[in-house]
Amino acid sequence: MSNLQVLSTSHIQQANWFLYKFNSTSLADKISVAIRMTHCIDIPTVRNTIQILIKRHPILRSIYFEKDGNLISEIRENVEIYWEAIDGTSWDDADLNEQLWERQNPPFNLEYSGVFRACLFKISATENILLLTLHQIAGDRESLLILIDEFVTIYNDISSNLPPLNTGYTDYVNQELEFINSQEGKQIGDYWQEKLGGELPILELPTSLSRPSMRTYNGAAVKSTISPKLTQKIQQLAKTLEIKQEEIILAVFKVLLYRYTGEEDLLVGLLQGRESKPLFAGAVGNITNIIVVRSSISESIKFTDFLEQVSKAVFDVKNYRDYPYALLVKQLKVADLSHYPICQVAFGYHKSQKSLLAKELEFAYYELPQQKVDFELSLEVTELPDSLSVDFKYNSDVLEAKTVTQIAEHFQNLLTEVVANPETPVGKLSILSEADKQQILVAWNNTKTDYPQDISIHQLFESQVEKTPDAIAVIFQGEK
Repeated sequence: MSNLQVLSTSHIQQANWFLYKFNSTSLADKISVAIRMTHCIDIPTVRNTIQILIKRHPILRSIYFEKDGNLISEIRENVEIYWEAIDGTSWDDADLNEQLWERQNPPFNLEYSGVFRACLFKISATENILLLTLHQIAGDRESLLILIDEFVTIYNDISSNLPPLNTGYTDYVNQELEFINSQEGKQIGDYWQEKLGGELPILELPTSLSRPSMRTYNGAAVKSTISPKLTQKIQQLAKTLEIKQEEIILAVFKVLLYRYTGEEDLLVGLLQGRESKPLFAGAVGNITNIIVVRSSISESIKFTDFLEQVSKAVFDVKNYRDYPYALLVKQLKVADLSHYPICQVAFGYHKSQKSLLAKELEFAYYELPQQKVDFELSLEVTELPDSLSVDFKYNSDVLEAKTVTQIAEHFQNLLTEVVANPETPVGKLSILSEADKQQILVAWNNTKTDYPQDISIHQLFESQVEKTPDAIAVIFQGEK
């Protein structure tokens, strides 16, 4: 093994290193993706393909250490893949999910053993599942999708030559460092200090659970779909108001948070993909960022007016989106370790996932259970061909499943109400479904009782006294 180069690191890498040193066994620092492969596969070719990916992307060969108080990345020349091939032909679905979880969970040793591993599960002669796990110091969600896409291409034709990578993560780190030290970077840093300086509100979502004294990252998710009919109505409203549909969804999410918490100063983290960084579209590395969208709300403001405010806020902050969130957290010196820093909730909007294509094999993404979260609650919406996929991800140490299920239902109800009556003040928008309203207004208020028509009132009273002689008959002005 020989060393290739020693490199500086980005602020998000430094933040992940801090989490790693604080708790190296935490769930917070790992991400995984799995694909199901049907028809017969050649296991040596699968392993070879993974090895080609490691050779192609230097960051997959990285280890980390501190030097003079700075985090340094070292790229190794030759690295053998961390690889397992496991026979799961006797498992049922529960066994498979348990094994997938066990293979995701082991900690990485960033100083010595690297950042990436692969595991192949043989389910039957014609079905296999490939699990890839990456430490977030070396990649993000987009990185895993890039690796899967390239895996399919290479496996399909091991001799295929992928186009060379003109830019890599090293270029991203250098660009970030240059930006932060520039006049523009300093001005944008000042903007965020002014925007978020001082005491920030903490969004307290309703829960009966005791909050851990230290932030945790244990997660779960409630998934649903916005119907094609409702999706079309959202699109129509967006067209009428000349606004993006994701801004409507974000505004509705903020209204729902207000209705649940009563907090009028709402901070939501906007999850940033790579749309603003096309130069690094094919690079493996952690390029995610978060920008904070701050809004003021009251029950009297019309939804359309609030939507306009949210839309303007999104437009404004996107001019300042290149400032690293990890650096901002450090500069603001958020001291409360029991809450997520700056904002406790987040919103992400994703374009549809690219399908996996191959000549002979059939590839499809295999959905892994949500195990790790970065916020107390986040709403992630993904475009489907004619509808929208909705994921409410939540910290299971802070929120209960039944609470988030209700939040997800009320979100759909609120969306339906908004597209029908967008001019309504937010305090009057109903979050209840028609079935809920019917139950409250009719079923719960139906106190009618049928009494025998041939018996007088005092006879009914005497009959009840005989049945329950010790029961309280009347309470008046505190006396029984």
